[in-house]
Amino acid sequence: MVSPTDIIADIASKGAGKYNITWKVFSEVEEVLSDKRAKYSYNSATGILRFLMPTFIHASCNGWISRWVQGMETSGDIARLGARAIVEATLQTFQKAYDGSKKTPDAGIYPRGRKWPSIALEAGYSESSEELIEDTKLLLEGSEGRIGLVIIVKVEPLKPNEREIQNGFIQVYKYDQEMKRIVSHGGRIRLYPPPASRLQQCLKFTWNQVLRNKLNEHISDSEQPPPLYLEDLRTILNEDVARHLEFQHLDGEEDSEKE
Repeated sequence: MVSPTDIIADIASKGAGKYNITWKVFSEVEEVLSDKRAKYSYNSATGILRFLMPTFIHASCNGWISRWVQGMETSGDIARLGARAIVEATLQTFQKAYDGSKKTPDAGIYPRGRKWPSIALEAGYSESSEELIEDTKLLLEGSEGRIGLVIIVKVEPLKPNEREIQNGFIQVYKYDQEMKRIVSHGGRIRLYPPPASRLQQCLKFTWNQVLRNKLNEHISDSEQPPPLYLEDLRTILNEDVARHLEFQHLDGEEDSEKE
């Protein structure tokens, strides 16, 4: 089994890592993960620790959710500071098989006064679809539905000769209270390549799903929250992918931003 020393060395030198370890080993390396501001999860049910350093791709998804929540406040749908999008906050006190687990989702929507987010966001770039689903199970089943929904955004990593995202999708999962497990909430939605209906693509939720037991924070007459449009995410992603590539391919060229 990998030692704490090996994991700490990887945290210092690598952008991501995955290990099968005991909770004791995890407890010895967690402070280093926090100090490095890594995104990490430890799943006590599987013994898997994963960490990665946030990328522009993750930041794009966080900005997408944050703007949506801020828009609801600006429009007067929810009270001032009635809900906030909080990014990269580590969650714990998961239940049963997940006792001892810790997870840092990319973002969560936190209605005022709630410990747990009503909706969490998991963005994946280097992460596989299977890993994102494992994270979703931890969030939904480990919280026993206190987190009601998880939005997965999966973008396929760019190949060396690619400058635009070629493939990606969005999938929403929910916690089924009767079956006590996650189930899909609607079908998989194609993000890339964009379909002809790209401007109409959106996620729709209810006020109960967004605010849960804090419905008093909804102060307008609107029957539903505004749609969460995928085209807004694509716009942010496309710009941040350009930034990602620029930082990867700086060759001492002239930089107009110095002017």
